[in-house]
Amino acid sequence: KGKSLKEQAAEIKKLAEDAGLQTNFFFVTTFDRYLEQLAILDRLQGVIDKGDTLVEQVYVKGRSNTVINPAIRAYNSTTDSANKTATTLIRIINGFKDDEGESVDPLLSIINGGK
Repeated sequence: KGKSLKEQAAEIKKLAEDAGLQTNFFFVTTFDRYLEQLAILDRLQGVIDKGDTLVEQVYVKGRSNTVINPAIRAYNSTTDSANKTATTLIRIINGFKDDEGESVDPLLSIINGGK
């Protein structure tokens, strides 16, 4: 059986710590945002699984119309956002360098958790 998302997230956090990313402001905040997006997707998937693809929407004047389940639209939107967040995480990870012995840009030092 494959690992759960929580188990995989814990492994990623451990690898980030080993690489020194645990103090990188952008990594930490982006990773937390990504985990929240995954939690939202999990909840939306449950709503979609329990409901129908099409639902009746009743308007103020009592008329109804068949529309796509709003959870599907929210799921697709959140998936798009999560994919963009994952891309950002990859850029942060690929751009992180521990420049030992070299002069470090002060802004990059602060961003990476230095002083």
